[in-house]
Amino acid sequence: MNKIIRIFTLLLPYLWGSFKVRIATLLTLFLIGIDIVAATFFPYIWKNIIAADIKPTTASWFLGMTLLLFVCWTIKKTAPHFREIVFFTVTNQAIKSIRLRTILKSHTISFLNLEKYNVQEIISATTRVSQSIRQFMRVSFISIFPSISKVISLSIALALTDAICFGIISAAYCSLIVSAFCLRYYSQAKIKAWHLTDNVTVAVAHSLHTTSSARFNLSAETKHLSHLFDLEATAWEKHNVALYTLHLAQDFIFYIGSGIVFSIVMIDYAHGIIKLDKLVLIYGLISSMYSPLLEITRNMTRFFGGIIDLNKTLDILNLPSENKHIQLQNIHPQPIQLDNVSFGYPEKKPLLHNINLTINPGDRIGIFGPSGVGKSTLCHILTGLISPTAGTATYGQTDLYQIQSESLGQVLCYIPQDHTHRELETHEHEHGLELKKKAFSGGEHQRYLINRALEKKPQIIILDETTNALDRKSVDQFIYAILQTVPTVIMITHRQTTLRKMNRFFELKNGHLNEVHQE
Repeated sequence: MNKIIRIFTLLLPYLWGSFKVRIATLLTLFLIGIDIVAATFFPYIWKNIIAADIKPTTASWFLGMTLLLFVCWTIKKTAPHFREIVFFTVTNQAIKSIRLRTILKSHTISFLNLEKYNVQEIISATTRVSQSIRQFMRVSFISIFPSISKVISLSIALALTDAICFGIISAAYCSLIVSAFCLRYYSQAKIKAWHLTDNVTVAVAHSLHTTSSARFNLSAETKHLSHLFDLEATAWEKHNVALYTLHLAQDFIFYIGSGIVFSIVMIDYAHGIIKLDKLVLIYGLISSMYSPLLEITRNMTRFFGGIIDLNKTLDILNLPSENKHIQLQNIHPQPIQLDNVSFGYPEKKPLLHNINLTINPGDRIGIFGPSGVGKSTLCHILTGLISPTAGTATYGQTDLYQIQSESLGQVLCYIPQDHTHRELETHEHEHGLELKKKAFSGGEHQRYLINRALEKKPQIIILDETTNALDRKSVDQFIYAILQTVPTVIMITHRQTTLRKMNRFFELKNGHLNEVHQE
């Protein structure tokens, strides 16, 4: 229930966000209203036609009732489609806004919180969220609400028609209760199925990114992927069984209950207790009742499916943003100071121990060490992305972690090691903008990142294994360009030979940073 409240809290404001959206919402409510009226009065029109005495009734009356019958019929059949068209304005606005909010939120939450999520999971969540929002808003606002209203309206009509119709009403509500009970198992099955689908997506992405090594051991890779696909297929099979079992249970209860009651009504008709017009009315109300009942169950499965799909997006949106309230007022070069800095990730052994480092304006710092010793973590502390678990990291007299990242970006540029060699090129298209992917090699991607950084002419640049995909000549060219453009350079690599042009050298080993004097 708490998740449902959170989702409605997220989506309700989008029903009234702008003038265009407000008009769409009001028009949708109007269409829902006339749909409910048409569905309720449709059986009564049939009743009046059947009950009318042909001799005293004029042809114009029959023509009028027939036209009214077909107007109601047309409204019943077309109103849902008009609702979909009108309401898309609302859902489209919500989708655009929430997707953008999710991505921007990923850039403002704590870096440690973000690391709990696989990037592929976030991409998958923001991709699925479009369909999930559309489905959730469509189901909850323009499907379930009118269907429930129809069931209530038709229940009242049945109750007023004859006391025996309470049996039909009871069958209808019992079928809904059983369906609601089955929804629990359906939801659990869908959660597991989507979890396995996310795992398969991550595994496939990894397999494709590592194709250069995977193809030398393709049998093992095939076995691993086949196992994951089998688990996913089994999970979705259980999901489908739960879904259709739910519908079978509802149909069985409603039709058995309604069939028993209608059989009693037929016996009464055969004995002359009730007239043909009432028989037709009861049958019409039963027929009208089933459609919204089916819609409620069908849409409740989509409703809970939407909740499951929106969970990850909600988790991200509800993470607290970093409380970085300091903006740099002085953009003149300042020293970076680490005093007795230590760091360890939660539930893991400490990675950095009592590190002391002063980086003055104009320094060219080279830091080297083997993989896995915490070089990237040290970069994250130097850039204020994470806060040390002990000690202080400052820029001038200001705590690095308290400075807004965009403000710090006025003086500092950080190029992390990146294994994704893709860049989106924007091209004009006759219908707007088309984003076309262009594949880069590792070296091309690193050249692009360095060139883009140098265009900003930062005061400080931090390079984390940025040149490891470049050849020796290219490395020398870029280091020369960097040293000519940027006053303060911090270069981190596992290859000590890359640091020849630096003037201070440090080795990171076993969590300790020690200065090394080069001859």
